[in-house]
Amino acid sequence: MNKKNLLISFFFILSGFLILANLANANTTLQDGLSAYNSKNYKQAYDIFYKLSQQGDSQAQYILGSMYLDGLGVKQDYKQAYEFFSESALRNNSFGEYGLGYLYKHGLGVKKDLSKTVYWWEKSAQLDNKYALYGLGFLYSLGQGVELNYKKSFDYWQKASYLGSSYAQYRLGLLYYEGEIEKNYINAYAWFDVSKRFSSPDEEIHALAVHHLNIVKYKLTTVETSQAKELADKLYNQIKNQQ
Repeated sequence: MNKKNLLISFFFILSGFLILANLANANTTLQDGLSAYNSKNYKQAYDIFYKLSQQGDSQAQYILGSMYLDGLGVKQDYKQAYEFFSESALRNNSFGEYGLGYLYKHGLGVKKDLSKTVYWWEKSAQLDNKYALYGLGFLYSLGQGVELNYKKSFDYWQKASYLGSSYAQYRLGLLYYEGEIEKNYINAYAWFDVSKRFSSPDEEIHALAVHHLNIVKYKLTTVETSQAKELADKLYNQIKNQQ
């Protein structure tokens, strides 16, 4: 299987508007912070999030952790990122839990410990965090911190795929293409196509999905290609409708 390192970068996850928007629901003050963040007014965003964090807001704590991790509006400080992610995770925030797992995986502000990565990502995955689900599938696909197990990778990636993870959708396509679970070019084509649709043209994952689409299409007959496109449409609409 292609072992290309495609564990999602933390900056990519945390700087995206959609993810931050998902964190803002009823709290208009939090939304003000998110608006400032997305406008790159990080100083104003920090002030809002810090005030909310002192009131016990786990979402604000998570975002502050991300700001310290990436050095946005503050001096990069992995230990501060750890502190804020910890506060968020202790309030059962799935993103805070994901953040802690990320720090332990890369040894940022803490000693690298993949067993703790697995622990925190499993807690996050139980709350249907698609990034944690993808990350766990990634670890099982490489045997990092866990025993190599493509079946578990498939299960985690499948769940993340239905939650809209373009990375997991691409990986499912690879599993079907390379036959780690079951060789099925129709399914491979469908998932590569779905991954392409759920990613942006400027993302690496988009280019990879397009690349493999162009490879797998030559494995299909005209009838099979029609079936693969129909399946891709069905999967895309199903995932889109439940978001």
